[in-house]
Amino acid sequence: MLNRLIVGLAEFSRRRALAVTLGGFLLAVLSALYAVTHLEVSTDTDKMFSSSLPWRQQSDELNRDFPQFSNLLVAVIDAREPEQADATAAALADALAKDHVHFNSVRRPDASPFLRKEGLLFLDTKQLTDLMDRTIDAQPFLGQLVADPTARGLFSALSLLGMGVTKGDVNLGPYLPSLEAFHQAMADALAGRPRPLSWQALLGGDELTDLAGKYSFVLVQPKLNFGALEPGGDATAVVRGIIKDLPVVQSGDARVRITDQVALADE
Repeated sequence: MLNRLIVGLAEFSRRRALAVTLGGFLLAVLSALYAVTHLEVSTDTDKMFSSSLPWRQQSDELNRDFPQFSNLLVAVIDAREPEQADATAAALADALAKDHVHFNSVRRPDASPFLRKEGLLFLDTKQLTDLMDRTIDAQPFLGQLVADPTARGLFSALSLLGMGVTKGDVNLGPYLPSLEAFHQAMADALAGRPRPLSWQALLGGDELTDLAGKYSFVLVQPKLNFGALEPGGDATAVVRGIIKDLPVVQSGDARVRITDQVALADE
């Protein structure tokens, strides 16, 4: 039966070769047109699992309620001094926020205006008392620097301490950490190894500096292209390019690393 069917089909094709060829060509064109308009390739790994699965439904609900936490690139910045990390994070966030082609949103959770203004409320009583004591002890420096925020103002503040010591009116004990830090900064500069002086460390001390942490963060939501092999590849490349051009990164004083699901998936 099968042999007769094959022989009959071959004989039919031989007798009507032109019609069969044109029909096959037309079928190929229609198949290609259907594939172009109806078929696609997606690198969205979420589509590998049915949306009816309970954990998928929970994940989708979480993403709907908290869209700011989905598909993130996280830039983690650390530097020699806290101020350098903060300045690097600010420069990176500003540069990324200008790119509306590759990114949906850019934010810095550790630079919240509320925390900038009210962050002291989160310290316990002892930590807050120690910080206030250090701030009060630093009033001669701060007052002089507010009036003249230059090197001249700094050395004028130091000279006031010297005059007070000469007259026996000043106890240098509370100022020793600051004076030692100033001395080390100037010694490094004279030795050809200039490095910034952290006012945060001077006023807050090591305990509060450790409490704040050495890292700053920039959270980026890229626009993903699921038609590409790496959905976040273009956005990640842009982030890395901006990081490479940051002056503090080029000098080696700060380091920026990228992590989270988008970068890890692409790598």
